[in-house]
Amino acid sequence: MTGGIIDRFRSMDVGSLPVLSGHVAASAVRNAASTVLVFAVALAIGFRPHAGPATPVIETLRGLLLGTHVGASGWQAVAWCGGIFAASVALSAAAFHRRAR
Repeated sequence: MTGGIIDRFRSMDVGSLPVLSGHVAASAVRNAASTVLVFAVALAIGFRPHAGPATPVIETLRGLLLGTHVGASGWQAVAWCGGIFAASVALSAAAFHRRAR
């Protein structure tokens, strides 16, 4: 937070929200690529999900992977992910502003 590209952003008229959004977007792309790679390798070596009930996110993923009916768990999964995302953005913005001072 005190060196490198962040120092250059501080010397320019760039707000903290675009910097934070860029970090979040880059992390999301890296994590999505890693997740796809893990699923691809798991499926290639014979993984077939046959687990019991879990959270709405797991039930939705299971339904999508197995081609079965997702039902209301899909909307519940979106709500959970949206809530976690909103809380993460708020907490990371607060941490960024605290460290940037």
